[in-house]
Amino acid sequence: MVSRSSLPSVVWCMPSTRWRKLKKGFPMAATDTIAVVTGKNVARIDGPLKVLGRAQYTSDHNVEGMVFAVPVCATIAKGRVKKIDSSAAEKLKGVLAVYSHSQNGLAPLYRPTEEEGFAFKISEARPAFEDDVIRYYGQYIAVV
Repeated sequence: MVSRSSLPSVVWCMPSTRWRKLKKGFPMAATDTIAVVTGKNVARIDGPLKVLGRAQYTSDHNVEGMVFAVPVCATIAKGRVKKIDSSAAEKLKGVLAVYSHSQNGLAPLYRPTEEEGFAFKISEARPAFEDDVIRYYGQYIAVV
């Protein structure tokens, strides 16, 4: 396995217009600093384990009592959810619950405000089950 000690002891970086040599461990948090490693062989600590098939991933861990969720996606590109009849799904073996926008326990949802500095962020990210509006094909409308 590759260790951190086998990595280069110095890193060359370029702040703004001149080159300088940094010692190992020096924080490179400045916004105008670019680490020059493109095109170089850089040892990845987890590389050998991944290549040999021995790496542990999040999905490899099973915890007692762990459950899984499966999203239900919209099959139309625009519209509204009038009703979700989950009675058949709830009767299936292994199904613990079905959640959608109509469950009382999911509200209120957090929305950033102007005072927090995020109100004008341009993003299509929305809280799951925000309302009954379908805005795009594949939008999550429920979870089983």
